[in-house]
Amino acid sequence: MTPLDASILAAFALLLLLLAACARLRRRAAALDGRYELLEFVGAGGMGTVRRGWDRAEGAPVAIKSLRRELRASPRQRERFLSEARLGARLRHPNIVAFRGVAGRDGDRLVFEYVPGRTVHALLATAPGRCLDLDRALKILTFAAEAVDYAHSRGVIHRDLKPANMMIAEDGTVKVLDFGVAWESLEKNGRAAGPAVGTPGYQAPELTWGAASAASDQYALAASFYEMLTGRLPFHGPRTLEDKRAGRFTPPSTVKPCFPPALDRVLSRALAPRPEDRFGDCASFSRAAGAAREPAIAR
Repeated sequence: MTPLDASILAAFALLLLLLAACARLRRRAAALDGRYELLEFVGAGGMGTVRRGWDRAEGAPVAIKSLRRELRASPRQRERFLSEARLGARLRHPNIVAFRGVAGRDGDRLVFEYVPGRTVHALLATAPGRCLDLDRALKILTFAAEAVDYAHSRGVIHRDLKPANMMIAEDGTVKVLDFGVAWESLEKNGRAAGPAVGTPGYQAPELTWGAASAASDQYALAASFYEMLTGRLPFHGPRTLEDKRAGRFTPPSTVKPCFPPALDRVLSRALAPRPEDRFGDCASFSRAAGAAREPAIAR
């Protein structure tokens, strides 16, 4: 190597070091509160966008949720956004995405644990027939039910359970996320009144007039489970609300004869039009679904 070649290589190496230093400086400039580095875009929802971030204090990845720019001027939307922080601080469960804190000058960023993986919705989108086998669907149901029952024990009603709000981590752990429209139940009967929210295909019929309860979450979980099994929602089309109020849907064993009729009866109860006719809690529903797995039980 000639002296000129060595000089060129040294200059190139120095340039790379300078570029790396500039990149670090840019990340520091973009850091929230001097702590969270903002990295790539992950996804978006009705209220906010999510980016992956890096917590320099903990040396760990995080998910940073920002309120949509067009909603920041609305006091009502900001209050709904920050209520997720208040409720999230109360929920510490291995099957619920952990809330880390509030960030940003105006407190308009929420920080959560970062869970590498994909949502059940994304899983269904790539699955044959847009559905899962019974064992895998039961596993997701079981862990999601534990998370939701825990939230209920803390006085929190999710109100928007659906496959897009259930995450399957790379290690197989199931995580419930997005309590952005969750409701704190303050009444002694465990019910809460408020505006109708959520996603219509998974909503219990009583949510159309704003009456949310733990049974409403169970209904949404049952609709999600039905979709995991059949690749479709139990209620759809122009007569959706009428069918919900009548409890009228195609039984899973009709869609797929391999499913035992006992599973039809379990879902009929979890999707009952009246909240008081459903299971006592989500865990009871998931246990009944697991017991119905064996055809011998359906007699």
